[in-house]
Amino acid sequence: MRTWLFVPGNDDHKIQKALASPADVVIVDWEDGVPAHQKDTARAVSAALLAQPLARRAIIRINSAQTSAYPADVAALAHLPIATVMLPKVEQPAEVVQLANSVGRAIIPLLESALGLERAAIIAGAHAQIERLAFGPLDFLADVGGQWSPEGEALHYARSRLVIASRVAGLPGPIDGVYPQLNDPDGLRRDALIGRRLGFAGKMLLHPAQIAIVRAVFAPTPAEIAQAEQILRAFEEAVAANRSVVSVDGRFVDPPVVRWAQQVLASAATAQDER
Repeated sequence: MRTWLFVPGNDDHKIQKALASPADVVIVDWEDGVPAHQKDTARAVSAALLAQPLARRAIIRINSAQTSAYPADVAALAHLPIATVMLPKVEQPAEVVQLANSVGRAIIPLLESALGLERAAIIAGAHAQIERLAFGPLDFLADVGGQWSPEGEALHYARSRLVIASRVAGLPGPIDGVYPQLNDPDGLRRDALIGRRLGFAGKMLLHPAQIAIVRAVFAPTPAEIAQAEQILRAFEEAVAANRSVVSVDGRFVDPPVVRWAQQVLASAATAQDER
C-alpha cells in the first residue's frame, strides 16, 4: 500500500475514476476536499458508491472530532463496508480511542499540528485498532508558521518524529503527506524519495498522475535488489565458513545491513505480487 489517492467524497465521477485507477488505496474525503454545505452530499454519494465491498481498497477521511460534522460522519460510517477510517487533525489520544470504540474499525490518525507531532508516540499506542499513522504537512506548516518548499527541509524533523513514533508503537511505516505541485513530477519524485529514506511506507496523492512516480519510488530498484541478494549470499557464505567479518564492494556487512537486505527483498516480493 504505497499510493494513497485522495478524492472528494461529494463527486461521484471522481470517486469512480479513482476506484478505477491503479492507486493502492483510495481515500474518499469528507473533510477538506468537501465544502461545508456539501457534507451531507458527500456522505450520500459515498454511501451509494461504496455500498458493497470493493476490489480496490477504499477508506474514508472523516471530519475532525472537534467539528460539528463529526457526529454525522460517525453515524454514516455504520452503513458503509469500510474497514479503515482516517481521522484528521488528531492531537489527543482520547480522540482516537473514542472513534475506535464508536465505529469498531481500524483507525489511521492524521497528525497535522505541533501538538499532534509532540504526542505522536502516545497517539500511536493509544488503541489496538490503530492501523498506522499519517502526516499532514501543509496543515503542520501552517500551524508552526513554516514555509513549504520543494526540498521539504522544513518538514524533516516532523517526518522523522512520525517514523520513530510508529516504530516505538510497533506500527507499520507511516504514510507521508501530499506533494502539492501537480505539474512538478521531478519534485514529486525527490519528495517521495526523501520520505522513503526517512522510513515512510507510502505517500498520499492528490491526482492519479502522481501514482506511477510514487509507486516506482517506494518499490526497490533493480540495483537495490541485486545488492541485497549479493549481501545475503556473502553473509551466508561467511557464516558457513565461520568468518565474522564480511564486506561487499567495500561495504561492511553486519546484522543491520543484512536486515536491510532482507527488507528490500521482502518489499520486492510484495511489489511483484501486486502487479
